[in-house]
Amino acid sequence: MREFLLKNVIFDLPGIGEKDLAPMREGLEKCGIAAFCASEKAAYQGSSLLVAGRTSKLLTNKALFYNFYPDGAEYVFEGSNIPHPDELTPDYLERVYRRIENIPWDILETDRLVIKETSLDDLDAFYEIYADPEITRYTEDLFADRADEEKYTIDYRENIYKFYGFGMWTVMRKVSFEPDEAGRYAHTKDCEIIGRAGISYREGFDIPELGFIIGTKYQRQGYAYEACRACIEYVHREHDISEVQSLVYPDNSASVNLCMKLGMHDTGEMFEGMKIYRMSV
Repeated sequence: MREFLLKNVIFDLPGIGEKDLAPMREGLEKCGIAAFCASEKAAYQGSSLLVAGRTSKLLTNKALFYNFYPDGAEYVFEGSNIPHPDELTPDYLERVYRRIENIPWDILETDRLVIKETSLDDLDAFYEIYADPEITRYTEDLFADRADEEKYTIDYRENIYKFYGFGMWTVMRKVSFEPDEAGRYAHTKDCEIIGRAGISYREGFDIPELGFIIGTKYQRQGYAYEACRACIEYVHREHDISEVQSLVYPDNSASVNLCMKLGMHDTGEMFEGMKIYRMSV
């Protein structure tokens, strides 16, 4: 996670006390996150996340909860779903907070790119990229009605990102190359959107599909390969995906060459006029 928006985590989990919390604090504090037990009397400033078991007394009175933690979010674990403290890493907790607050996840970062979940804020850039006929020559266009595209994006975030944990993402090029003390770039405002890339499931196929679109003015600079390679490695590492395919029109030589460079092979299969390229990860 490039930037931590979460500032406080309040734990009220069975079996987790002050001694259990101590080793977690150092890692959280390095990311600017303060950790507290629910029994502690403290004034919490900024965005807060309550991580609680269903029996937590803080969940029995929502007014009390929101008085303690203004602008806070809650995440409730039940029964055997309560994680071990070692699993509650800063990245994990940040992602929980962002999902509750409907804030896009930062998925991964390469030398030149940041890849994140798509949000409504990205649509202006997408419409500019897709306005080039060369982009829509091989790719389905965005909805002509902006409202329809907004609804599609909202539904995609709700039904795909939340269910699978991956999908088609927004690709951004780093504009500022000055990291902060923790090695992270200050904010996604230091980047510009150049396209999309990601892994998703096409109806009728069991093997996930790699998709990619890079704006015309950003092409021939290696961005597509950099983004696609990172996406493949990410889903293999985080979601145990061991096989990926891509469907490409035969005359789309740039995409064919990219698939081959990534290590895919031509299966000899066709689907709706597209060749199917596939690789083991």
